[in-house]
Amino acid sequence: MKANSKFWVIGLGQKFFCVAPYRTMLVLAASLVSQASLLLAFLLPLKIVMLLGSESVPDYMPPPLVSMGINTLIIALSGLALFFYITHLLANRITEKASRSGSEKLIKASQKIILFENQDTIAFAAYKRYVEALSGLTFSTLALLVLAPTYQGVALTTLIFLVGAIGIAKVVTTLKPRTHQTLIEKAPSYANAITATGFLAVFVFIVIDFIALTPPNFLIAIIAIILSRQLMTQTALVLRNMAFLVQQKQKITALFFHDTQLDEQPHTADASVWHLLEDNTLASWIDYLKERLRPNTLDSDYDTNWVQTNVPNVMGIEVHWRLFGFSILIKVFEKNRTASATHETTLLLDRPNNIPAPPLLLAEKKDGFSYLVFDITGYRPAHLIPHLKAQKEITKQLLFTEPSPDMEKRYRRSRKMLWEKLDRSFFSRLNLIADDKQQSDLTTLRSNLTRVQETLRKHALQIHTSIPSPPGSGLFYRSHDERLVLAHWAHWKAEPQGSGWPVKSATDLEDLGELIKAGYTATNSKNVEATVTSCKIAACTNAMIREYEQQRYQSSFVFLRLLIELI
Repeated sequence: MKANSKFWVIGLGQKFFCVAPYRTMLVLAASLVSQASLLLAFLLPLKIVMLLGSESVPDYMPPPLVSMGINTLIIALSGLALFFYITHLLANRITEKASRSGSEKLIKASQKIILFENQDTIAFAAYKRYVEALSGLTFSTLALLVLAPTYQGVALTTLIFLVGAIGIAKVVTTLKPRTHQTLIEKAPSYANAITATGFLAVFVFIVIDFIALTPPNFLIAIIAIILSRQLMTQTALVLRNMAFLVQQKQKITALFFHDTQLDEQPHTADASVWHLLEDNTLASWIDYLKERLRPNTLDSDYDTNWVQTNVPNVMGIEVHWRLFGFSILIKVFEKNRTASATHETTLLLDRPNNIPAPPLLLAEKKDGFSYLVFDITGYRPAHLIPHLKAQKEITKQLLFTEPSPDMEKRYRRSRKMLWEKLDRSFFSRLNLIADDKQQSDLTTLRSNLTRVQETLRKHALQIHTSIPSPPGSGLFYRSHDERLVLAHWAHWKAEPQGSGWPVKSATDLEDLGELIKAGYTATNSKNVEATVTSCKIAACTNAMIREYEQQRYQSSFVFLRLLIELI
């Protein structure tokens, strides 16, 4: 954890203790009671099992317990185990209620307007996790203090391991500062792995101690194992909770501190694609790509242009080697857009015929960022094209672009198809807001639903996609033959032919019909009218579902009327 994060965590604790001191102390005490009660609730049954295998109370037990007799002692210890478990549950309940009350008081004391969705949930989680982490740290310290005089070797092994793990993490983040963010993001898995390894080290020490060294009393060893296990568990809890707080630092600071406003930028410069524009970083990326694309061929005499993509969290950079007549577009996705990059790569690696996209050269990951590299040699920018014109040009080229059989199978297994979206929830929602005429249209569609779904199911699939909003998007290019191409396919779909056609009125449907007719040869002309109708049904259904999903219900009814006229 960086120094500024450490000071911020300390300041956060001061805020909690100053604004809600009694609730914070209550949560801290209840958490400690909960942990101690859980430890005893698991320790006592183990002792009971040992007693059940004995004929009398072992001599190493305290004299008052020996005098009770084995049966009475077993019953007493069973009752204590149940008592401690109930205490653990009650302490957890107190922790929940006090944490919620404390977070509410902190938000009220900050005197701010609503900042973001679910801010009460974030505040509650931050307050509870902070105090739980403090409780875990306190418990771990107390456990070490208990182990030190009773089983010094275990205490020393635990301390050396934890200090060593922290030291290694510090060295790694110092040598490679960007690994700090990775450690924070993957803290849960790292914390569990480290503490599990720590417990294993303690267990190995105890085994070696009993085999070759001078072990303590067997009961002390059992207690040491359980205590060290709980210590490691609490250490992992501390690390996970601290990582959560650092990840939510901006929101938590804005919620609880008077003089801090919410910074709505989701990433720091080091963690986002924007750091790629720094001279040294960009140069290292281009040097890396030169070796991946044309080893020992391309030189360092190149020009770079930043590209306005009009796509959130996607960075575009053009690189031109003038002497070699070679140009590429590097498109880098933020780390929270990895799924979009993977979806686009799936299409372009199994590239359908005639898809209007520049050739894909690379699709890989570097420094945690997914990136695609396109060959734009011979292409010129077309970023000023109007949106509707761009949509129609791209969609027109895609009308007869079918997915490969393998891609179609994978898509059907992964995504809900267009006809499957005409389900009960679709009709129930529209029924609630429809007027009499719209109710009649819904009834007509419902009565013809099987036929519509069957028409869509049997119809050939095509690739289509939503496009960035020009003017200004640098992801549009013109090829040497003036064909418009798009360098962004993160939202592609495989739907019945005609689905992607932009529809606003019946005139658009007629335009679609003419394109379909023109695209079919004389060999299948006898089926062209049926195909045209199916394409129009697909276009209307897709538009209706799109408007419905975006909660533009009146527009959805407009397309429903067009669909009714077709069926």
